[in-house]
Amino acid sequence: MLTPEEFRTGQHSIPLNLAEELPECCSRCRFLIFEEFTVCFIDAPFYYQCAYSWTEKAPDSLPPCLAEDSEA
Repeated sequence: MLTPEEFRTGQHSIPLNLAEELPECCSRCRFLIFEEFTVCFIDAPFYYQCAYSWTEKAPDSLPPCLAEDSEA
């Protein structure tokens, strides 16, 4: 199973039909997006991705996975 840290890097994506593999905290995150890949060899070309690491400037809020870590 993919950890929040692995998913947050933006280097891993999860097909929409495998949503149960998403870390639980992702379901309430504003950085969770889905995107269609133009080169795809399966019937469902849409994938969930984390957009947290896509910007060079610091976002104005933390994703739930990091906010939970800072509360501990």
